[in-house]
Amino acid sequence: MDDRPSFGSRLRTFRKERRMTIAQLAEGAALSRSFISQVESGQTAPSMASMTRICKTLQISLADFFDENSEPSQSEEFHHTSTAPTTRRDAVSIVRKDGRKSFKYPGAESMNYLLVADLKRKMEVILGVMQPGESSEVEAWSHEGEEFGFILEGTFELTVNGVPHILEEGDSIYFPSNLPHSARVIGDRVVRWIWAITPPSL
Repeated sequence: MDDRPSFGSRLRTFRKERRMTIAQLAEGAALSRSFISQVESGQTAPSMASMTRICKTLQISLADFFDENSEPSQSEEFHHTSTAPTTRRDAVSIVRKDGRKSFKYPGAESMNYLLVADLKRKMEVILGVMQPGESSEVEAWSHEGEEFGFILEGTFELTVNGVPHILEEGDSIYFPSNLPHSARVIGDRVVRWIWAITPPSL
């Protein structure tokens, strides 16, 4: 049985460390008190847009929920499959295929894989997998930076600033991250993609 802290319990810890009440966090993040309470109790999972507002109010980064030096949560935990997955020499780092860190966003079905050594770089690169019928968000979200995506397999609809774009195997896309965006799988095939974001949004 996995007894590591959940996303909700970690959020509660961050909030209490900052001596904030649920009402104060809810007001700062423009969310309801009942929603914050449900997230902390594990009854619901926040969207990335909600997570961004929560983190801004708590003055932490999304990376704090993915920090390999702290205990991972059940919702977006990193799974270490090797005792020494990364080899470093000066400014060069290598992540072996059997040493990737994997994680799930809260509420997501599929696992994502970090293709860089950690989240402290200038670029975040992810190998993602989405199942048929799966979508990234009910609510589109935005953040600072720019991003690039390349579709390895399947058909993928990425809506950017309200405009849907259908991407198929071999297609790529580049856009400013401050435009609200969300994604969903089209058809009955698994979608696999590589995504690069700068600066890291996690």
